[in-house]
Amino acid sequence: MPGLRHLRTCLILTSLLKPTQDPFGLSLSKPNTTLRQAQGERNPCVNREVVSRKILNGLNSAYLSFLCQLVCWGLLCAGVLRADNAVQDYRSLLSDYRIDIRDDLTYTRTITLEYQVMTPAGAEALQKYHYSYFSENESLKVLEASITSPDGKVIPVENDNIYEQDLGGRDQERRSREVVVIFSQLTPGSVIRLKFDHEVNKKSPMGFNMALQPELELEQKKIYATILLPEKTPLKWGHRGDFTVKESKKGKRKELVVTMENFPYQERELHMVSTDDVLPMFAITSLKSWQEIGQIYYQSSQDRQHDSEEIRALATEITQGAKSPREEAVSIYNWVAQNINYLSLSFNLEDMLVPHPVEDILRHGYGDCKDQALLLQTLLKARGIVSKPALVSWSNSYKDWPVATSMQFNHVLLYVPQLKTWLNPVSPLSPFGLLDYSLSGKRVVLATPEGETEFLPAMKPGQNSYRVENQSELFKNGFLKGETSITGTGIVGEQVRELLASSGSGEWKASNLLSATLIGGFGNIQQGTPAYDLTRQPSYQGIWHSPHAFQLGREGYITTAPGLDFKDVMALRAYLVDGKRKFPFTVGPRNYHWEHRMTLPENYRVVRLPDNLQVDNEAGSYTSHYRVDGNELVVTRQIVIKKNLYQADEYPEFEELAYLAINDRRSIIALRRR
Repeated sequence: MPGLRHLRTCLILTSLLKPTQDPFGLSLSKPNTTLRQAQGERNPCVNREVVSRKILNGLNSAYLSFLCQLVCWGLLCAGVLRADNAVQDYRSLLSDYRIDIRDDLTYTRTITLEYQVMTPAGAEALQKYHYSYFSENESLKVLEASITSPDGKVIPVENDNIYEQDLGGRDQERRSREVVVIFSQLTPGSVIRLKFDHEVNKKSPMGFNMALQPELELEQKKIYATILLPEKTPLKWGHRGDFTVKESKKGKRKELVVTMENFPYQERELHMVSTDDVLPMFAITSLKSWQEIGQIYYQSSQDRQHDSEEIRALATEITQGAKSPREEAVSIYNWVAQNINYLSLSFNLEDMLVPHPVEDILRHGYGDCKDQALLLQTLLKARGIVSKPALVSWSNSYKDWPVATSMQFNHVLLYVPQLKTWLNPVSPLSPFGLLDYSLSGKRVVLATPEGETEFLPAMKPGQNSYRVENQSELFKNGFLKGETSITGTGIVGEQVRELLASSGSGEWKASNLLSATLIGGFGNIQQGTPAYDLTRQPSYQGIWHSPHAFQLGREGYITTAPGLDFKDVMALRAYLVDGKRKFPFTVGPRNYHWEHRMTLPENYRVVRLPDNLQVDNEAGSYTSHYRVDGNELVVTRQIVIKKNLYQADEYPEFEELAYLAINDRRSIIALRRR
């Protein structure tokens, strides 16, 4: 839900768009997050469509790899580039915030930013800066924009390169706007400087909340914040890590000076937790406690929920045939998840933190998480079922912030006490009561008159099961054909639904799955449960073949074939690092089971089988078993990942388990002609 991280004063430059791979094979993509400065989900950003992307469009990967090796070798020989130095496209020289908070919790801040271009790609990345704001509640004015060339000449940015653009809105008052500054003719060594005033003239529903934090993959020379506190309205603050905080009197008010210098560039680790959990952080808020966050959300959303005749009639229609409160709740949940599309639109501060009126949500047929939770709550209430909105962080952040602030949360769930069930109705493919891996064990704040805090239940491996059954036949010419049956529960079941719901024919999906395997091949997903039928366990079945899977002569060497398995254990390699991990990492609890049955050619016999394995450690367990039954090779494997979050010092146990599973998956079975 955009907005619960409202007014986050931070400097965040992240890497280029990187695919993230869900454990064991399902490839997902996350949107690129670039230069963010202060406004929660409404962040200024740098255009990072870099030169390398254009090169990739014109060169094949092999030729590009050769060119890269040639260039790097030349630089190494010339002494320009050290092998152990990371390439940085730019670095931050200064992030300076001067914040004046008034008693009514409105405020003005002056922000000064300086970046130094390091490479041609950095010049392209830094040439466009944009910062969005709500015209109803805020104003923004550029005070200074300049470029210092490598020879020291200061060049002001031309007026033509500073402009505003309208991002749209509900009416002439409630609009989102954006200030854009173009820094032209940048070269390596150039320094850009930008200074602007940002004024917020209306208090946010959550009061005042700000945080300061460096970015992991960016060298930052100086982060500096001077905060003038209100005289009559108390604020709380806290920090962790390398920030230094000094307090002093400034007339009748108090002044905080927050600094950090020489923050180094650090590499991001695959599947690591959010940087919120591991980097230094300073946070300041007008909120007194977690409970107050729940109270404010409850009070601000009360007038958005109405017990109308339309709502009662709709709830009655949806629950026809239901025989218990649980069945009624399931029917209502399914209706909301599959009839209200997820869409987030914010045009003022309230839009970011308060759900829209339930009548508007129904009329439009869309809403963000807080809107969907409100409609679900209203329909349940019409059937006498009490529920409570719950604010949570739907991310890879698991650690509480230094102070209780609404910025820790970015999502709204719904809790049904009568059923002891948490609901997340944002996906039409997600069944009743299913929560994502990254919600396991999280702190939540319940929106009630008193405000409450709870922790979500920790997810267990058995809740996310996956079973693969492969029946195949190998011919003496190396041709392999087979049938695959897949079933899944929990998160894996939802991913099965996502595969079935994705565009493309069954033949296209099957052949794409097979193309990523060592044996290759072609196939067809012939049948599966209806993707949007949330009442049935998701599954699919299909056929496949690989014309030249193996080379068989007097002797032959084969492996088990994955068939139409989309959760190959080989994907565990994405979690492995060389040596120790520096940061905690997330995997997701699960229980995966594979059974492979392969009929061998009549004139071949098995002369060597891999050893059976059985290992159980703190990270999980792995077992495998090989046997020959007549002329049929039977291989069973099972891996259990015990939990979602692992600390860095727990990595060796996970590494042992992962390498064991990967190497067993690659095990060779030896055949000999009779």
